Amino acid sequence: MEEVPVDPPDGAGTHLWLWVEKRGLSSEEVAQELARTFQLPRRAVAHAGRKDVHAVTRQWFSLEGGCAERARVAGDSADITSAPAERWMRVLAIAHHPRGLRPGQSRGNRFRLLLRAIEPEGFARIARGLQTLVERGVPAWYGEQRQGHGGRNGATGLALLRGDCPAFAQMLVGAPHPADFGRVRAARDAAQTGDFAAAARLFPASFTLEQRAARELAGGLDPALLPSRLARRELQFLVAAAQADLFDRALEHRFPHLSTLLLGDIAHLHASRGSFLVEDSAREQPRADRFEISPTAPLPGRRLRPAAAHGARELERAVLAERGLDDAAFDRPMPSREGPWRVDGARRPLRWPLAAATLTALGPTDAELCFQLPPGAYATEVLAELCTHPEGTATDSIHPAEPPLA
Repeated sequence: MEEVPVDPPDGAGTHLWLWVEKRGLSSEEVAQELARTFQLPRRAVAHAGRKDVHAVTRQWFSLEGGCAERARVAGDSADITSAPAERWMRVLAIAHHPRGLRPGQSRGNRFRLLLRAIEPEGFARIARGLQTLVERGVPAWYGEQRQGHGGRNGATGLALLRGDCPAFAQMLVGAPHPADFGRVRAARDAAQTGDFAAAARLFPASFTLEQRAARELAGGLDPALLPSRLARRELQFLVAAAQADLFDRALEHRFPHLSTLLLGDIAHLHASRGSFLVEDSAREQPRADRFEISPTAPLPGRRLRPAAAHGARELERAVLAERGLDDAAFDRPMPSREGPWRVDGARRPLRWPLAAATLTALGPTDAELCFQLPPGAYATEVLAELCTHPEGTATDSIHPAEPPLA
C-alpha cells in the first residue's frame, strides 16, 4: 500500500518530510520511533493517516524541526528500529516542505496485492467482480479494521458512550474473546476472577491501555471512575470504534442499494468531498447513478452539519436506538485523565469509487491485483466483495499472499 499525497514536498521549507516504508508497525508506532530518533516531542511528528500494520506500506511523515543530516544517517542505515525482522521501518526519501502534514491530507492509497491459488475459471470471475466494483463502488464498511477482532473495540466504546462504566471496564480488561490466546487470554482469565494485579502483569507490552486499566482496578478503583484515569487519546480511539459500529449498522440497513438516495439524505460529492442535503431525491438520483454523488451515513457526534432530515434522519435515529443510544449521548462531556471532552461527529459515504483497477495473470494460479481508493477506504473490503460474486455466487478461490506487495 502506498499513500498518494495531496501536496508532495517541493524541497524547501522548515518541515522535514520522510517517505517511510514499514511492516509490522502501526503508523503511531512509527511516529513515536521517529520522535525518539530525532529527539523531538511526539507532537512534532505528523502523518496523514493510519496504514495497515501487517502489510508493507509506504507513507509520508512530517517532522517540525527535524535534522536532515540525522535523517540521511537513518535512511542509510535502512532500519532505524531494533525490532525483529517482521517489524521494521525504512526511510526511503527525505525532502523539505513549508508545512507539516495534517490528518486526512492525502488523495488516497494505491494497492498492489498478490492473489494466489486461483481456481480454474476464477480469474474471469474476479475480473467480472472487479468491473462491477468499478461501476457500482465498494461498500464503505469499517469492519474489524476499526472495530477490532469480533468488534471488541466497538463494543467497548459503545459501553463508554452509554455511560455504563462497569461494562466498559469489563469489556476493556476482562471480557474474553475466541481470538484471545497466550498471555492475553491468561490476563483476561485473571481479570475475570478479580485478580487485576495478575492481569496487569500478564497483558503484553503492546496492550498499554489494558495494562493501565488493570492496574487502576487492582488498586481498588471504582469501575465507575475508570475512564477519568485513562488518556483522552485512548478513549477517543475506542469511541471512534463505536462510531464505526454505528456507521456499519446504518450501511447494513441500506445494503445493497448504496447508490439509492433517500429524501433528507446528506449526499457526498466525490470530486470535491463536499456535501449537501437531498431535498429532491428523484432529481438528484441521476447524479448518484453517474457516481458523481453518494448517500452518506453518520459517525454520530456533535457538529454534524448539514443534518439529515425526513426518512434518512429517522433511519439514523433507529440505528442509535438499536445500540441503546440517542442524540443526547453525544451532548454530554466524556471523562478522561486530561479532563472532560466531547465526541465530534462526521459523515462518510456509503460507497467508495474504485480507480485504476487492473488484474494481471502471473501464471496459471496467481495474479496481481492493483487499484486506488480514496482516504478512509480499505483494501480488505475490495477483497471481501470479490470473494462474493455480485450475482450471489460464492467465489472463494482468492487467497491473498502475505504480505501484499508494496
